[in-house]
Amino acid sequence: MLALTDSRSSLRSVAAIIFLNHRTSEGGWKKMTVVFRGPETGSDLGIDELTFDRTVPRGLVHRAAVGEVFVTDAAAIGENRFKVAAQLPRGHALYGDRIQPLYDPLMVLEATRQAAILLTHQFYGVPRNWAFIFRKADLAITDPVAMTVVDLPGHLLIQIDMDKRFYADGKLTGTHIICRFELDGRAFGTLIGSLSFTPPEFFAVMRAAGRAGKELPPLAEPNRATPIDPQRVGRFNRRNVVIAATGDRELFELIVDHSHPSLCDHKVDHVSGMLLTEGCRQAAVSFAAQSALAGIAVDQLELLRFQVDFRDFAELELPVYCRMTRCAAMGSGRVAVDFDLEQGGRTIAGAQAEVGSWM
Repeated sequence: MLALTDSRSSLRSVAAIIFLNHRTSEGGWKKMTVVFRGPETGSDLGIDELTFDRTVPRGLVHRAAVGEVFVTDAAAIGENRFKVAAQLPRGHALYGDRIQPLYDPLMVLEATRQAAILLTHQFYGVPRNWAFIFRKADLAITDPVAMTVVDLPGHLLIQIDMDKRFYADGKLTGTHIICRFELDGRAFGTLIGSLSFTPPEFFAVMRAAGRAGKELPPLAEPNRATPIDPQRVGRFNRRNVVIAATGDRELFELIVDHSHPSLCDHKVDHVSGMLLTEGCRQAAVSFAAQSALAGIAVDQLELLRFQVDFRDFAELELPVYCRMTRCAAMGSGRVAVDFDLEQGGRTIAGAQAEVGSWM
């Protein structure tokens, strides 16, 4: 494991090239080169030479498709402080399918998830076959206009502070992160989150114990729910709509499409967190637009803050529901919508989304 001990001010432009043993996905070990870049190369956050030329290997961010990888480079700029580069595509099948002329805040969330996973592998030696669990996130968009899509792909820079780190037997098993975002040199938001990492054998035991306490059918029933009108959630493509009406105006059913290339990039034994967060966002936009609290058309509504607390895994065998528990005006055309994600009579996650005018 690599421990970072120098402060940012003590790092030179290319302060060091070091070598460490890195566990491969096959269980072996290989030498890995880590280059530290310092403040002389860079901007106010310490890096100016991060590249956007190619994505990092997809296995380092736990994606199956190369086209779903956004992260392109990373460097240490201080003790447990890093800068990560990502390119935001303008025409992504999911995140580019939106009425608003802005980059999707949830694409930034996904880029941050990838960045955090990359850092734990590259700088802390967490094995690539460990399970990664995103537990909490609080995303705030402070300048949505800065996220306007222009005539070139967006260059996203993420400063990530591994604020707190948790170890077991000398190995990193969890971290609390604080992030700041810049898009093409303009600051636009922050994120605070926590995630944990577990060996595959421990993850299997944990999942088996959790599933044993639930009444699950032997097989998952096909999801035949009908997506709501894409325009209600700011989409064009019906395939990217993940919520369905239930007859209860305060309750949506989530549509789990295992063939969706982005939301189900690879097989897992649970409903992905990406799909759950997308469902909450779509439900928030739909509720806010119909409540008249915002007084703003759907094409002007944007997700300005999103908080989620995952408490349990969503199983594949049972339907998942997104229940609104509160919808309140926040002033200035901003609406807060609180949700419970429910499955099998249990609350598996809580979320709050704030939507409002991006203009």
